Amino acid sequence: MLHFPFHLSTIIGFQSFIDAIDTMFRLIISVILLLIVLLLIKLFIVVGMYTLGSLGLQRLLERENYKKSWIAFIPFFQFYCLGILLKDRKLYEWERPLPTILVVTSLLNTLPFFFIDSYNDTYTQLFYLVLPMLFLMAVVIVSFRIYQKYTQSALIYTILTILSLGMLFPLLLFTLRNNQY
Repeated sequence: MLHFPFHLSTIIGFQSFIDAIDTMFRLIISVILLLIVLLLIKLFIVVGMYTLGSLGLQRLLERENYKKSWIAFIPFFQFYCLGILLKDRKLYEWERPLPTILVVTSLLNTLPFFFIDSYNDTYTQLFYLVLPMLFLMAVVIVSFRIYQKYTQSALIYTILTILSLGMLFPLLLFTLRNNQY
């Protein structure tokens, strides 16, 4: 018969080690579940804002008698729709190419994030700083012109758009959809 030295202290140490692993595992599961819940909340908000903005934009296009108002639900073509809404407004001789300019700037703002791997280059960092700022300025100018066209308090709407960094723009478009102008 084999004899193994067995002490009570090894059993107590082993049990506390198992408890520590169990507690750590429960903590990791809790953090993962919290992150999943936060991600689902964010997804719900993003989808809701996108839907409300698209419905508002579609209604505004229908009011302008634009036959293809369904393109308001296509992501980059939403900016084309904004340009269509502003065709009758003077934007420093930009009214003809404005829809195309808005689509191109939105694509330029989004696509580089998928193709550039390194953020260490100074020019790349400058590119990632300047391009979103230019796009945000274009959105602010276009939103101000749309607010001027469809509401009497364009400055307040524009300030809300600026303070929210453009995130309230879809919701504000939805609120404008039935305004009488």
